[in-house]
Amino acid sequence: SIGAGALSTIPNIALIVAAPIVGSLADLPAGRTRVVAGGSLLMLVGYVLLIPAQSVVAICVLSALLGISLAATTAPLMLFAGERFAHRETGRVIALMATAAQIGATLAGVVFGLILSHTGAFQSIWLACAILALIRVIMFVVFFGRGHLLSGKGAPSI
Repeated sequence: SIGAGALSTIPNIALIVAAPIVGSLADLPAGRTRVVAGGSLLMLVGYVLLIPAQSVVAICVLSALLGISLAATTAPLMLFAGERFAHRETGRVIALMATAAQIGATLAGVVFGLILSHTGAFQSIWLACAILALIRVIMFVVFFGRGHLLSGKGAPSI
């Protein structure tokens, strides 16, 4: 339906609006780490709150928050890659990250379609997304360490 189509555009609209703002915040001293950490946490919270969400308004608001979380993580994570590896490897690393993202996006439709057809409930998809977001947060904390995140330092170099 047109309503479902319109609803599916909310995260993209939020991402478009938020990207320049979070990009500017990511460029502040110690901003990148905090923006990615905050965006990753926002993603986790958004998916967890979508699980019980019933109202269209709640789903719209949470969809917008998820769009903001994507804005806060997509480009800054690419920047981390550029900062983390030697300049002669930056293009290859970012290309691999973009490839992995496209593989994930391609598989998501199939995997989430299977989950939906098996369970009959979008809540199962939101739960799967919440689990993946939790894994992302855990990996980020392990990679940077709690003290590193609290200090706001950028990506450690290899």
